[in-house]
Amino acid sequence: LDPLTSRGIPTVVGEYSLATGFNGWADRGFAQTNLENQLSLWNTTRHVVGSFAWNFRILVDPYYPQNYMEWSLVDMIGEGLVASNFVYKASLTSLCPAMGGNLQARCPHYRGAKVLYNTKCEWRTPKLRGVVAIAR
Repeated sequence: LDPLTSRGIPTVVGEYSLATGFNGWADRGFAQTNLENQLSLWNTTRHVVGSFAWNFRILVDPYYPQNYMEWSLVDMIGEGLVASNFVYKASLTSLCPAMGGNLQARCPHYRGAKVLYNTKCEWRTPKLRGVVAIAR
């Protein structure tokens, strides 16, 4: 968001979801914490004036009815994974409140590197001052 917000351009974040690329969202409380973290980021970033969730509707596989639910906030509320009044009760005045100020240990560092079609893809262990990385 920095290219826009650093110039004072009012920004609306659109079509975000609770999708993470892994099935951790199904763990108890994860969906609501993930949503709270996202909304707190939008709320604490200067010049972000709004956001809206993407509600993707697909035909549900009868054998795996939970697949793709994280793309539909309406379905997640309907299943009780996110409270319908959550946004009114959430603390969105600080960044990622559920992490309790431990952002450096959990959030990756963004470098703003240029990535091309032939850029080598590799995982790197972050080097954080004062934080011991634990491999899992």
